[in-house]
Amino acid sequence: MTRGMLWTTVLLGGLLADSGWAQESPVPTTPEFRRPSGLTAYDFMTDADEFYYHHLSKLCLGGDIAEWPLVRTLATLGADVVDSPALARAANHQINISEQPRARLISQMVDECADLLGVVPPPTYIDGNPVPNAYVTGLATPHMLVITSGLLELYQDTPDELRFVIGHELAHIRCQHLRTLLVARLVVFPIIVRSHAPTQTPLGGVVASVAGLTALGTLTHWFRAAEYSADRGALLCVGGRVDIAQQALARLLHQTRQSNKLMDAKQAAFDVKRLYRDQQDLRHRPLVQLLSFVDQFSASHPFLADRCVALEAWAQSEDYRRLMTRPELPKLRLAVTGITVRGIPPADLYIPGVDSGETDPLLHVTYAGTTHETERAADKTELQLQDLDFRFSWESGAGVIVDLYDYNTVLPNRLVGSVRLQINNMEPGEFTVEAPLQLDIESPSTVVDLPIVTLTYRLEYSEPKSLADSGPSDLK
Repeated sequence: MTRGMLWTTVLLGGLLADSGWAQESPVPTTPEFRRPSGLTAYDFMTDADEFYYHHLSKLCLGGDIAEWPLVRTLATLGADVVDSPALARAANHQINISEQPRARLISQMVDECADLLGVVPPPTYIDGNPVPNAYVTGLATPHMLVITSGLLELYQDTPDELRFVIGHELAHIRCQHLRTLLVARLVVFPIIVRSHAPTQTPLGGVVASVAGLTALGTLTHWFRAAEYSADRGALLCVGGRVDIAQQALARLLHQTRQSNKLMDAKQAAFDVKRLYRDQQDLRHRPLVQLLSFVDQFSASHPFLADRCVALEAWAQSEDYRRLMTRPELPKLRLAVTGITVRGIPPADLYIPGVDSGETDPLLHVTYAGTTHETERAADKTELQLQDLDFRFSWESGAGVIVDLYDYNTVLPNRLVGSVRLQINNMEPGEFTVEAPLQLDIESPSTVVDLPIVTLTYRLEYSEPKSLADSGPSDLK
């Protein structure tokens, strides 16, 4: 399925779908694997996914209503209203196979992947469509998993690859990608379509095109980060078998079944390293490099060969080793005790008599979806906050996201920049981590010397160790 076909399907069909998929599948097997202890979505989310999801999820809650006029309306719609197009298609054109004995093997794979990832098994539907595809849809829980007949045909010889595809879709559910995908499709794509409307004036067309490209660039960047996260979740569903995962992805390129008689039966798989090397050799040509950049900029998914390489890199990483070998996790609490921001740039807007021109810093500190806010300071190029006590329930794999705002008494507060700070520790203690602030979240930045954010935090048991097995603690 081409990307153009996929976007057309989503826009015209009104489906809340994860984008294109395709693979083969005979009789599924249950892989041997170790279930990671205390698995959270953050354990397999990429850093970029968590960071951009944090910013894009604000749009789902209303965001800047001047820039995103449809979002608040969407957030107030009932799930039944939003899900109606997908439900109508399921009612009229698809088969629910969740309780169908004939499809028991597929349902079993769905249940096993859902159990490992910690999600409610979604009702599974077959769509009589020859184009190989799979997606999850719906805001209401449980969501819906739709698999086309073309996908089942393609993967009928390689059921473990189908398991990878199913795991990928369910990982989107675990990472809570669906609401943001909905906003993207209902808000950003209409902007892009309007920018190409034949009745658009030349100036209006330029403005709309810039707005559309900015929105598209931000969202597709997150789309691609989200796909890497879903691939990681899917890898867990096939027992960490990178070879299965890579062949599942490669099959999206060559679109041939394992039993294709024109393929050498003695060679069970395509050489993914050679595939990646060949593509890289072509991309190094100047014009091809430019066209590839344009192609990737507007794409919802990373290039498949890049996904294969990224999966192998994660499977060989120290993060993956720790995830798969860690003991039972303790119940911890995280307390942010201090934040320093050095090199804060001046405000973009100077209003005589109202604003000095220096930034009035205000911080939002977010961890695992919970946010604390500092008091605003006036006219600062450096901010030191050493007596904080922002407490959070510890979540394995989650990072602390610090948003720096410029407070304004007249205009809305301006987001200066943001940073995600990794929390790697799993034992009680005092720790410090620092990273540069990213300044181009909402608009381009020309600042060369990026501000540095230093975070001090404490991990402590959320209940006394001696009482760990005696029930909930009264400690807050």
